[in-house]
Amino acid sequence: MTNKAKFELTQFERLLKNDLHPKNIETTLKTRPIEALKLSIDIETSRITDTIKNVLCDEYDDPHLERYIQLHVSGAISILDLIYAIIRPEAAEIFNEVRLCEGCIDVYMHLKAGVKTILNYIEKDLSKYFDLSLPVPDSFRIGSARQLMEDRNVLQAKLRSKEIDPLLQELILDYVSGHCVLETCSYLEQKYTKLLMAHLLNVLRSNKIKDWNRKMVVELIYLNFNKSTFFTWCRKFIAADVDGHQTVKEQVLRFNWYLKEIKPLDVKPNVFYKPGRPGIRELLEHYISGELVYLSELPAEPVQNFKERAEKFDFKLPLSLSVSQLALFIELFIRTGVFPVEKGKMKATMGFFAANVTTVGTEEISLKSLDNNRRPKPKVCDAIEGILERMLDLLRNDFMK
Repeated sequence: MTNKAKFELTQFERLLKNDLHPKNIETTLKTRPIEALKLSIDIETSRITDTIKNVLCDEYDDPHLERYIQLHVSGAISILDLIYAIIRPEAAEIFNEVRLCEGCIDVYMHLKAGVKTILNYIEKDLSKYFDLSLPVPDSFRIGSARQLMEDRNVLQAKLRSKEIDPLLQELILDYVSGHCVLETCSYLEQKYTKLLMAHLLNVLRSNKIKDWNRKMVVELIYLNFNKSTFFTWCRKFIAADVDGHQTVKEQVLRFNWYLKEIKPLDVKPNVFYKPGRPGIRELLEHYISGELVYLSELPAEPVQNFKERAEKFDFKLPLSLSVSQLALFIELFIRTGVFPVEKGKMKATMGFFAANVTTVGTEEISLKSLDNNRRPKPKVCDAIEGILERMLDLLRNDFMK
């Protein structure tokens, strides 16, 4: 970046530290008319927005542009939080001794609107460089939470009117309520909650749907609502249905029916409740496939405990290792004392890994397969050595600087 691409919010920061500081603002208003102050804020807002647009037209690479944009986003958030700290009723101790007149509040609100305009422009038009993991300014967060709670009451009434399963209603409403009381949240979290609320309210306007439970599940899968409570509800719902069938053949057919229903469902691109977690459709497919494997290994008698099993089912940790590589890693960790294994507990330890992780190309690992691979071949040793060397390199270069 050249010197031309500098931090553009300096003037607003200076205003808040000097002329518009709570202890100075009334003096400032005696010498400068409110409308003149507001006009200067408007001019500076336009100048900053135009400057950012012009910087994007210059030939800078993406990493530099990303740092430039994120610097301004962080600065704008800091300014908005400071303004909110000044004007909120329970103002911070440093400001609450100053009684602000209506004119002062008007100026602060105008400055807030100007900074918000800059931030909204970046978020909307420069989303490629906008870091959604940044915390939402307090004033944004509280205003958004207030609106979401109002919408939640509407959503609750609509869910009840459609006679949707009470537990499904509860987990949706609890999610919204939980988000609204967060003391801090990221732009990504806020964006997802707003999207889910708007989408569900729009869907619930229809009066033509017959099976509302199914419709809600389809829509939540579409929005990739991969929240553990929703995943648990789905498992229990499927398991309770399968438990009601009298033969293994019927149970297999029922699980396969759910699998065929879920696989073709649409999922909104690049949308997740938790981006680092597998998608809800993927999780449900994995759950059903696992239960089908479980059925195939049993005598030809119906199983009546799928609901109980569903309550215990949890996420499996996906590893980019083969079964043999995983087995060697476990063996190394045991021998070096990272996993202290008591005498007679080796089988239980290996069983824990077999039940709780997936490896490359293998969704279901058998205890026997994992145990047999504890005596590795040279090729496996070479692969693990390479992984350990990369870990050492990362440790030395990224964490020990």
